Amino acid sequence: MLFITEGTEPHIFRFVQAYGTAVVMLPRAMRRVMMRELVERAGYHPVSNITPIHTGHPFGPEGYKTIAYELFLQLDRRVPAAVLSPPPMLNCCTACGWALKRWLSWVLPTGCRG
Repeated sequence: MLFITEGTEPHIFRFVQAYGTAVVMLPRAMRRVMMRELVERAGYHPVSNITPIHTGHPFGPEGYKTIAYELFLQLDRRVPAAVLSPPPMLNCCTACGWALKRWLSWVLPTGCRG
């Protein structure tokens, strides 16, 4: 379930909904209230930047590793020279680095590893 602030651009709403996500548009002031209700009443685990303390999730970086794999394939199985990301998404860069390091350790001969 994803809470989106009322007034969010319609294309963003449709994009997220296209992946089967339950999207709920709420007034900004209601987002934290609804998040708390879901956690307390339904036992959901909050993975959100609208909780009192940002709650990342260990599955987040694991999911970002797929970006590294896509880059690797799109570059004809070459490692990208760089992966750039906006500052709020630096865990994406970290996960890409982890993934590339792991894959290189599998496919490169021992003497070629840096």
